[in-house]
Amino acid sequence: MKEVRGKGLMIGIELPEELAHVRKELLFKYRIFTGEAKPNVIRLLPSLALTKDQADQFLTAFKQALKPVHA
Repeated sequence: MKEVRGKGLMIGIELPEELAHVRKELLFKYRIFTGEAKPNVIRLLPSLALTKDQADQFLTAFKQALKPVHA
């Protein structure tokens, strides 16, 4: 990861250019919709009713999407 920025629940995760595929993997493999600021920036704008289980689901999927890169 290059940088994580934001306030409250609005978060931007800037990834290196070679990880731009992670957003598509989250959508098509894990069915998690995220916004896009740039091809390599994942925008998170969850509902204020976000549950811990939903946050954990995102983090697990995000780690799995990054895993092949760090293997």
